Amino acid sequence: MTAEAPTILQVGLGNFGRRHLEAWRRLGFGGRLWVAEPDEAKWPQALEAGVPRERLARSLEAALARADCVDIVTPTDSHHALCRLALEAGKDVFVEKPMTMTSAQARDLAELADRSERLLQVGYYYRFHPV
Repeated sequence: MTAEAPTILQVGLGNFGRRHLEAWRRLGFGGRLWVAEPDEAKWPQALEAGVPRERLARSLEAALARADCVDIVTPTDSHHALCRLALEAGKDVFVEKPMTMTSAQARDLAELADRSERLLQVGYYYRFHPV
């Protein structure tokens, strides 16, 4: 990562994607955020959150070179492939729970993160949830 605040690529604008956009904005990363979402009908969510149109892409691959780290907020069945792609590109990754569909896929990503000396973190907000 760079010495200044990292550039973040959020992949996905589903229900949790909206929450992540808001969290990144509240944390002060709004100006350093890129969004990858294949469904352009969801792009207005990002635009309303202040992400400039030129920072919207249809795929992870299209914006990956712009990012220091990747936030994956897509359906679970896509997590393994997207995390793998980001880790192989040398990016740190935050992925929404569940991390993968199988424990074998999770082990694969954990081993890849270790080999590449990248961070791989699973979002599990219930740890801090008041319930």
